[in-house]
Amino acid sequence: MLDFYLHQYNSNLGIITSLASPHLYRTPAIKMLSRQSECLTAWERDKIKIAEKFISRLLEVYGKDESFLLFTPASMNRMFVDTIIDHIKHEFLNVIDMTSIFRKKENVSFGESKFDNYSVAQLADFIEVMNSPLETVPENLNKAFIVDDVFSTGKSIEVTKYLILQTFGKDCEIKSGVIVKTT
Repeated sequence: MLDFYLHQYNSNLGIITSLASPHLYRTPAIKMLSRQSECLTAWERDKIKIAEKFISRLLEVYGKDESFLLFTPASMNRMFVDTIIDHIKHEFLNVIDMTSIFRKKENVSFGESKFDNYSVAQLADFIEVMNSPLETVPENLNKAFIVDDVFSTGKSIEVTKYLILQTFGKDCEIKSGVIVKTT
């Protein structure tokens, strides 16, 4: 389901690190304690190093000259993943940016317990597919990479995989990588 992650989050640590920031920024406790700025400071301090580490891991999946489609799950908050996307587009010159193709119709988080019994197809109903980027995709390209900041339940990546296959109507080799895994 997940091809790589940079950091396994352990809630026992209690320390705000740059690698844990994408996850901690969203947690109710951090919001309630008004510690989101600490997350952002930690992220800003090390985001270039994190992006370079991500690129290093991605080079184990694809060669610099390889062509692939680049996706990210639909999200209302892309501040952490945008740094990674920018670095991927700089390092992999043949990447086709599809990161704007999926948009949430409303502000939902698939990690919430109310979505526990939803199928991937039901969750996909919350996502709108923007058609304009599809015009730039060569017909024979069948490799895709999904980049995300946090892997918790895995539903966002699974929905994105489902939407890629539904949108392109063909088998596609889909890989994925995240900054932090929380499971």
